[in-house]
Amino acid sequence: MNPALLGLHPTFWTVSRLFVKDILAMRKHPAIDHVYYFEKEPMRQVEIMGMVVGYDRNGKHEYLLVDDTTGLIQCVDFGDNDKEPARALRDPTYQLGDIVRVAGNINDFRDQRQIKVTFIEKETDPHMELQHWLATLDLQLNVYNRLDMPRIENPDAMLSSLEKAGRGQFWNRDKQFVHTADDQRERVRGVDDVLRMMEDSVFANEQSLGRLVLLYAEESKKAVFGFKEILNEPRISDGARRVLSEQKKDVSDRAVADLMSRVMRTLVGTGRIRQDDVEADTYRVTSERMMRTVIKNVIQSYAEQTPEFKQRGATKEEIATMAKEHARLSMVQTGVIYRHLDGLVEESELLLEGNRYKLL
Repeated sequence: MNPALLGLHPTFWTVSRLFVKDILAMRKHPAIDHVYYFEKEPMRQVEIMGMVVGYDRNGKHEYLLVDDTTGLIQCVDFGDNDKEPARALRDPTYQLGDIVRVAGNINDFRDQRQIKVTFIEKETDPHMELQHWLATLDLQLNVYNRLDMPRIENPDAMLSSLEKAGRGQFWNRDKQFVHTADDQRERVRGVDDVLRMMEDSVFANEQSLGRLVLLYAEESKKAVFGFKEILNEPRISDGARRVLSEQKKDVSDRAVADLMSRVMRTLVGTGRIRQDDVEADTYRVTSERMMRTVIKNVIQSYAEQTPEFKQRGATKEEIATMAKEHARLSMVQTGVIYRHLDGLVEESELLLEGNRYKLL
């Protein structure tokens, strides 16, 4: 496989569930660091579940030895992941014998296979470990090794298009991992820039349509915009037809409306916009700051109504349930709420103790 095309494989960017024995048996990519193969699937990030059977600390490095009954593997917090710290490793409530779910990057250190932790959580439900095993077995039997790379007739032409457009992250022809997001932001300043980018089939997708909507709202300087207004904007409807054509689907007005309705739901679910008026079908662009303010207000309101909250706090699941009852957050994906909770912790607006969030 051309290393420059590894990012197109479905398992390259995902967190793949595996057993420890499978991770220990994975072979390294011959030319690219931190890429490993489970049989023929390239992977970088994995998830396991098992029992804590060992713990050690060396300076800022912390180590958990995890046993999932198929093997033992070290899960390491190197203390240098500031954006997503593995807080659970520093939690004194974690003890030998605990069942934990661990996700992270595969790594080799002194010929020893490790997982560099990006997420860890203690499981209190004894049935979850069995469910994890069954899900992992199902993936190995029915998903892994049945995934195919997209068929690309002219890979060199596609790579050239990616380089010109400044496409996110990919492996270049020198087998080096490059990041061009800053370059892409400089090139893409408005609706017309995205439309030009969508002339390349690589960018004719729903994500680009979402960017069209956000840039249109920014260019029009409208605090509130309607769904009909979006449909009647020629440049957006043109972009939608390009996506439908690329998908070899009907390009009728009804098909465009259905596609844009799905795009709007995605933008609402990811917290990029919110519905301003359901009956009028109007929307308003939001920001991370606005989202976090609403979430914090929900928590403060709950704390005022529930005195014991100040002592015990609430888990992310409890807060997400409360947030979903708020009109502005009812359609927002749970994972997005979790991300904003972590953002509030990083901004010192909330305190995380163990797995419970508290007001400062």
